[in-house]
Order: sequence, then C-alpha cells, then structure tokens
Amino acid sequence: MALGNSNASAQSRGKNKAVVVKRRKEVVLAKDFHAISGSLITGGAPCLLHPNVVTQSYFHSAGSASGYTVGTFFFTQKRAHENYYLPNGNYKVTHNGTLYRGITIANGRIAIIENCK
Repeated sequence: MALGNSNASAQSRGKNKAVVVKRRKEVVLAKDFHAISGSLITGGAPCLLHPNVVTQSYFHSAGSASGYTVGTFFFTQKRAHENYYLPNGNYKVTHNGTLYRGITIANGRIAIIENCK
C-alpha cells in the first residue's frame, strides 16, 4: 500500500487530466474577454447609484470594452463557463470611468441596457 492520500496514485496515472483540460479550455476561450467595473443594485434604478460605489470587476464576451449589447454574456471571473455567469439582477457598469450604463442581467446575458446621465 502506498503512502499518502487515496488520490495520489490516481493523479500520478493522469486520472485528473480531463478536469485540467476542461479548465484550461475555459481560460483559453476567455482570453479575449474585457474587464469592466460595476456594482449590483439591490433596490432602485441602477443610474441613481453614486459612481464611487462601482467597485467590482466583471468580464464580458463582446468584441470591445464598450461593445456590449443586449445578449452579451457577463461573467464574475475571466472564465468561459456558465458557473461564472453574472447573477440575475440590475447593475451599474462602466468601461472607462466616465460613461455609466444600467444593465439588467438575466441568465448571464444582458436583457436591458440604459445609458446613465
């Protein structure tokens, strides 16, 4: 009997290779994702939130930082997997710190976009 935990021999035989390949694929698919700042709005309109409160980093799959439209996927991490979809709700986001938008996320995608003044 070998010393160590019960998984040591399985890992040495490459049994976790499928998991490693899957995670690597998520990272490679997300290499072109763009980061933006945002915050979840728990009550009220997203545009009423003060800009200094927009502090979280989110990622989206649009072609450019400001190119997100209705239907664009948003993620909590830079990984292309449904486990990292942004939770449903209203968010205030910005890609450059001057232009703010209120977005509504449903099933990981933008359902509604409004420009904040």
